[in-house]
Amino acid sequence: MADENNVSDENNVSDENNVSDEKNVSDDIPLKIQNREFHQISIGEFFEIDKNTNKFKNYDYNEREGKDNMTNLEYYLPSHQRFLSWKDDKKKERFIDSIYHGYTSGSMIVSQHIDDKRIRWAIEDSQNRLAVIQDYLLDKFKYKNKYFSELKDEYKIQFKQYKLSIERLVPILNINIDIKSHYTEQFERLQEGDKLKDDDKYWARKNDKEIIAYADNFILDLNLSNIKHDTENRNLLAHICGIMCAIVNPNIDYIGRAYIHNLPILDTKLKDLDKENIKNFFNIYIEYILLNDYENIKNKDFKLDKSIPLYLMIYNFIDNNHNLDEEQINKWKKLFDLNINYENFIRKKQQLYYSLSDGDKRNFKKSNIINKYNKINNFYNKYKIIWEGRNQNNKEEYIREKKIYNEEMKNYK
Repeated sequence: MADENNVSDENNVSDENNVSDEKNVSDDIPLKIQNREFHQISIGEFFEIDKNTNKFKNYDYNEREGKDNMTNLEYYLPSHQRFLSWKDDKKKERFIDSIYHGYTSGSMIVSQHIDDKRIRWAIEDSQNRLAVIQDYLLDKFKYKNKYFSELKDEYKIQFKQYKLSIERLVPILNINIDIKSHYTEQFERLQEGDKLKDDDKYWARKNDKEIIAYADNFILDLNLSNIKHDTENRNLLAHICGIMCAIVNPNIDYIGRAYIHNLPILDTKLKDLDKENIKNFFNIYIEYILLNDYENIKNKDFKLDKSIPLYLMIYNFIDNNHNLDEEQINKWKKLFDLNINYENFIRKKQQLYYSLSDGDKRNFKKSNIINKYNKINNFYNKYKIIWEGRNQNNKEEYIREKKIYNEEMKNYK
């Protein structure tokens, strides 16, 4: 398979000074064991179809080392590669969108292997990206509500002309080493890099995503002296954006700060009603929950409850036509108080949710939120007469209920 635009910064390096054994290098400085060559190739060429077999000529992500149906394509997946991890169609569509825009997509890293005097290349990095491209070409998912085969020819050509960058790892042949172990070591090191965190993603898009920009200014307008909101303290922006996305999203399909879930909402053109609903929620949360009831918070850094019961309160607010009455506010005051004083209530061991599935406990999609909300709401209604001091006319009944309550709360300490 021909490559285009071959560029190498190391091809001309002489090997004459390389010693014959890795152990002979002085001062424990590692011996150079490979060169790195840089190439580009179009998607159309890399995923070329053999007209006789109607199969890919050069690469198919089903070609994994050690499988019984292994053929002899030029590119393949080595046995140490992880299995595919990109399951979310939104993530796949976003990657396809980057290709159509002509954005950089990162380099494909491949290692050279010689089988029966034929050079082959093992995919060390980028298998998920290549799999997404292959599946898109095979109509396994849609982009912009269309399969690839349904596009006009001009868009098919645009996609196939996109250049993939390839970094080739080529061993220096006169060195007595186990090159495969070095390839595996490189693969492991490639996985060690820190992924971009959600805090950083929100911060990076402050100037071009409407809700992020609004959230940024909103935090500054709070004008609380103990707020930490700067390039070294990005956490608060992510939480505020998550709340705002939930409030303005009519589908309420997720409540949380995960960037990938909120991305479709972040460009929402905020209406006056959206802004009014946002301010109404924060007025309730800050004035009645944070500042009035928890004096100690005034003397610490301003921060939102990470998830529970804040997200449940948000759901209650949205479900109640973007408002909370006095009784509901008192309910959340009490539940926040219990959350602080009983660490296993709905934090840590999450004892209140013992009967819920692990998915309900961990996640914050709408169905998970509703199941948790129903649990905590039933708990509150069960014991609110005790907190409100009612039923004391029947002291025996009150004492009995209070005893039941105290026994249950022991489980949450």
